[in-house]
This record gives sequence, C-alpha cells and structure tokens, in this order.
Amino acid sequence: MIIYKKKKGFTLIEILLVITAIGVFSAIGLVVLNPNKQLEAGRAVKRKADMDAIAKAIEQYVVNNRGKYPPALQSVITGGTVGLCVTSPCTGGIDLTTDLAPYIAAIPLPQTGQYTITKTATGIIPAYDSSTIWATAGTTAPKLDLNFARDKQLVNAVDGTNPINFARVTNPGNIVESTPTATYVDSDRLIKTATVNAPRFTHDPITKSSQGLLIEEQRTNLWLYSTDISNVYWEKSGSMSATANQSLAPDGTNTGTLMSASGLYPNVAKTIAASTGQVYTYSVFVKYINQQNATIVQEGWGLNYSMSINLVSGTINTGTNITASSITPYSNNWYRVSATYTIPTGQTTFRPQFRIGNYDGTNYNGSQVYIWGAQLEQGAFPTSYIPTTTAAVTRSADVASITGTNFTTTSGGGWYNQAAGTWFSQFSPIYTATAAIPSNTPHIFQVYNTAINQNNYALRGAINATSFLGVARNPNPILLFPGMTFNYLVGNNIYKSVYAINSSDLIVGINGNIGTITTNTAATGMATHDRLDIGSGTGGAPPYALNGIISRLTYWPTRLSNTTLTNITK
Repeated sequence: MIIYKKKKGFTLIEILLVITAIGVFSAIGLVVLNPNKQLEAGRAVKRKADMDAIAKAIEQYVVNNRGKYPPALQSVITGGTVGLCVTSPCTGGIDLTTDLAPYIAAIPLPQTGQYTITKTATGIIPAYDSSTIWATAGTTAPKLDLNFARDKQLVNAVDGTNPINFARVTNPGNIVESTPTATYVDSDRLIKTATVNAPRFTHDPITKSSQGLLIEEQRTNLWLYSTDISNVYWEKSGSMSATANQSLAPDGTNTGTLMSASGLYPNVAKTIAASTGQVYTYSVFVKYINQQNATIVQEGWGLNYSMSINLVSGTINTGTNITASSITPYSNNWYRVSATYTIPTGQTTFRPQFRIGNYDGTNYNGSQVYIWGAQLEQGAFPTSYIPTTTAAVTRSADVASITGTNFTTTSGGGWYNQAAGTWFSQFSPIYTATAAIPSNTPHIFQVYNTAINQNNYALRGAINATSFLGVARNPNPILLFPGMTFNYLVGNNIYKSVYAINSSDLIVGINGNIGTITTNTAATGMATHDRLDIGSGTGGAPPYALNGIISRLTYWPTRLSNTTLTNITK
C-alpha cells in the first residue's frame, strides 16, 4: 500500500516576509554598490516633498487672505523668481517664516542649493536651484541676478523686473535689425530663427540643456543659396551631383541636399575675390550616408590647404596649412564642420571646396553624403548659421544693456552701488582664442559712463597668454590686474568668474582660482557709472562682443570676501 504524504506549502504571510526580506537586502546592496546615487535619490524625494509642502502652505495663505499672497511674495511681479530663506536671519531671498507659520511648522531648506518660487499669472511654481550662488554668498543678498540659462528671459530674478534693453544693431550707424537674420538652437534641438531684435536663449544641440543668452558680433554670410547646394550658383565638378530636398535638415525642414560622387575628386565650391591677409571661415553641415570621409580643401595657392574629417566618429583627422578648424555634433547625426583660412601673399581669389572622400585620387563612385547650411564669413571663427537665398545676409551684433532709469543706484533704493560691488558671471565662448583671436578683446560685461564715453571697469577675456579678466581706470591709465596665470579661453568650455572692487582694492578670479589683491589706484576720480553693457564693450559697440553664451550674471552691491569669491566660482 502506497501512502501519500501531504506536503505542507508556504503560507501567504511567509511569502510576504520573504519578499520583504529580499527587498531590504536588495536596497542595502544598491546603497553599497552606488551609495551616492541612492543618497541623491533620497534627497530628491525629500526636495519634492518640501516643495509640495511650501506650495500648499502658500495656497492656504491665499485662500485665507482673500486671494492675496504673503507680503514678501505679493510684491514680486508676474514672471519673477525669488529664492526662499537660506540663512537665519533670512538673506539672499524672501522670508516667509512668519506669514506661513499657521500652515507649515518651518520653512524646509535643501541640504545644498536653494528653493525658489516663480510667480505666474495663475499661481506659483516652487523649484529647486542646485546651482544657486545666493546661499553660497551667505549673509549678503544680490541686487541683480540675470539667470539666463534657467529663466530664458531678460528678467532680474531678485525682483522679477526686466531692466535690459536688447536689440541687434549694425555698426556704424546703430541701425536696428529690421528682418529676422539670427538663429539659435531651441529646446527641441532644432535650429530656429529669432524674431526681429529678440534675444536668443540657445540650447545644447545634443542634450537639449538650456545654455543661456547668445551674444555675437556682426557677421555676413557671403555665400548665396545656403540651403540649396543644387542651385547653379554652386560650382560642382563633373564627378559630383546635387539633388535638393532629400533629407530633414538641422532646422527640421526637408532641405538637406544629397551629394553624390561618380568618379575622381568630387567637389562643390564657390570662388570669391580676396586680398592678402584677409581671414575667412567656411562652415557647412554634413551628414553621413555611405561615405565616412570628407575633405575641405583650397587649391591653387601652391600648398596643400586642407582638412580631413570623419563623419562617423565626428573627428578631424588631419589639417594642413589652415588657421583653425572645428567639428560640432548636431541632432539627427548632423555635424557642422568649419575651416579658417588666412589669404596668403599674392592671392586674389579664394575657392574653398567640399569634397566627398579624402584628398587623394581614389574613385569615389557611388559615395554619398547630405550637406546643408553653407556659410562663408570674414572672421577667424564660425558664428551661428545665417540663412541666405538670392543675396548675402548680414546678422547685426547683439547688444544688451541696462541704461537710463533702469540703471538704479543703492542711494535711491536701487541695485547698483557706485562705491563697491562684486560681479559673478558664468559664460562660455563659442571659439578658442589665440594670439590673433580676437583683435578686440571680448567683454563679458562693463560698467560705463555715457557722458565721457569711458568704461570705468570691465570683465574681459584673456588679452595675452597670462592676463585675464579685468580693467579699471580713472580715466587713465588703464590698469590691468592679472594676479594669476591663465591661458586663452577655450571654445565651449564653461567659465565661472568674479570681479570684486571697492575704494581700496580689486580682484578677479575664475573657476575657483582667485588672483592677487590689487590696490585700486583708479578709485580716485572714477567717473559716475550710468550704464551696464552685457556681453559687449564701449557703450555697446559691436566690435567688443563676447561671441559666446552668458548663462548667468549676478551683482552684489558690496565687495564679498575672497573665500566667498573662491566658493562661488568652483
């Protein structure tokens, strides 16, 4: 007789206990394997809960006070962003502790950074600013905070006002832009054209991250039909053919031109008149189809002036006798490539070519690429794309300034202190400087006296291999103060810089490195300031444009300590 023994299974409680244990041990394992990631995830959860609690407390205050916000927030105009209390007593933001006491036990603070409130037409939006420098500055609040990368507006984040005058201006003559000519990268990674005299808040074409306010000098695209390379305007070799409108271009339109090779030396070019010593930069957007190699070459000057690029790896393989070169990735596998040439002695024409394949005698029959956005500009580096059709197009210089009644002084309750101050700027140039670039030193900002046409002090880019970022004068002589070793600015690098000044001394610094304190011999007799120029110099004249992106410009009406200057630039 076979006796079947009943097997006892697991109860529901036992199964749940095992699952719970597995979850606990898994969590412990994750923390052990990546503790920083897990800790940050926990902090993110807390920040979300904090911001929800703050928002609910403000909403309850509004309900109980007939639609009015707490007094400190009531004064913020629509579109304004303010920081919440970061120290005790509260400085560098607004204090809602007393007003919200009936609705929240205490105003929560993040471990680092700062909570902010943005006032909109329909309510408030709480947020977390991890890059805040208000908290780092301690007990002193800024009076002007232009957080272009975060806000994408010409707004002072301290009070929500818009003090900046902005336009694109032609020099000479100060003729203001009348037709749209300026482009930027939007948050969808596509190249867009800004409306007339509108600021350009540009983005990274790959990550979509907001970068800030784009400031460029005046430039002209000398080539016509920049998107239609199939047009008869373009000179094509017998082994190169072009078919229009075959691919989505970097601007999202179906205007990419298909370039097909059928033999040796397939190229497309355009000849222009040139003079000895002139500097030109040629740029074009290129996309791989089945041939990864391409070349930009100038023939007829007696030497090999060429640049070889790889459209798969996105790299420049070789460059010979060219002044500078670049390759920049864009969305949908496009690259923008550029080559800069200095016209040699005795040459009267310039004919840069784009070639499929390498600079050799290989038969490239069947090789294809897409190209779009051809640009030739007189200058030592490429600027943002300028579309053309039947005529050359000039993009005027971006000019941003605070003048007139918007340039308010602390003596009248405003933001600017004539006697002392600290400036913080975060910026990124669009080119790599050399001894010859630029001929006019780029300005991140300058404080100016309009009546005597003089910049009393300014934050400048490097003017030689070891001197960085500063000038002050009273009016003469110009006082440069390096105090530190610094190389030329590198294109697309992010720099955090400071300029601090009072009646006795001044100092500059960058990326956590602070220079030597310099006696301010220029203080006596320094003219009264009445203008702030942002990203340019000499009263907004285009030649001193930054040619870069300003992410943030912040001003405190006092000279901060050297320790603070170091901390806010790290």
